[in-house]
Amino acid sequence: MGPLPQVNALGGVFPSLAKLVFMPDTLFKHYDRIDLFGLYSLHVARIEGEMHLVVRLGAAVALVGASVAANAQVAYNNFGSGDSFDPVGNWSVDSNQSLMMPFISATTGNVSLVTVALFINANYTASLELDNNGSNPGTVLESWTFSGTGAAQALTGDGSASLVAGDNYWLEIDPATANDQGAWNRNSIGATGTFLFSSGGIWYPDTDTLSVFRVETVAAPEPFTLSALGVGLLALARRRRRA
Repeated sequence: MGPLPQVNALGGVFPSLAKLVFMPDTLFKHYDRIDLFGLYSLHVARIEGEMHLVVRLGAAVALVGASVAANAQVAYNNFGSGDSFDPVGNWSVDSNQSLMMPFISATTGNVSLVTVALFINANYTASLELDNNGSNPGTVLESWTFSGTGAAQALTGDGSASLVAGDNYWLEIDPATANDQGAWNRNSIGATGTFLFSSGGIWYPDTDTLSVFRVETVAAPEPFTLSALGVGLLALARRRRRA
């Protein structure tokens, strides 16, 4: 048995993917164990026909997923070391006030995680939005409803929101209901800026310490890589029709 080629970046996925998906059956069936970044191993028996392609496609999907996860990048972050933040300083989030914090994305890609720190015993809605000339909320890219934990908590993106490096965005936090009385902790690294707070449905600017948050993105899978998986699935469908 030989090791699969090392993949260090998304751009290196396709050569390994092609070798894995299109490897001749006579060679593939001698691979008793396939390692993917040490994450797990596939134990492959000496099987014939359709199962060869099924196993290879599963391994290929895992290879793409592992590579994308390894390429997660920070679009914005004002947490301190170890996800620290100001445990006392905060801005209120309640029926009288919502908040919008600005950021400029340092990366281009799909949003994978948004991490915030909000007071416990309250429910919130977070919305990632496009900038609208720096003064008003724009198009909502993705939103989440959740309960505050009093600690850093990650909200998982569904891949629908994408950011462009150098563009301006807002992260808005609202109370989930009129009865929710909470607060958004401030950062502890001295990051300041002009953010927005609402009063009576109108947004007003204020320049002060920003609330704490982080936005992470992953690069979208390469079209060439997705094409390789598509070809493999088509081959599998053809085999089944012939059976």
